Amino acid sequence: MDSKKKKDFEGYEQLPELFVFDLDYTLWPFWIDTHISGPPFTYHGDRNFCTGHQGDTLKLYPEVEEVLDFIHSKTECKIAYASRTQTP
Repeated sequence: MDSKKKKDFEGYEQLPELFVFDLDYTLWPFWIDTHISGPPFTYHGDRNFCTGHQGDTLKLYPEVEEVLDFIHSKTECKIAYASRTQTP
């Protein structure tokens, strides 16, 4: 993480025990159940994104990886994900 980005996280001495993130339009810019073709997903680690079974791209917002890495570096913090859909 470069020095400017480290500064963005300075001063966060007290953090919650648990961070809960919604998925759609929080971690990625779409509704996963209507905008992505679905599983099986293929992870492309060299470029850090996934594709659905029809080749459509599932990529996180640019800041998400840094935020999750920061939280993950704090061993006392847990991360959870929550989502809901109209699809049964």
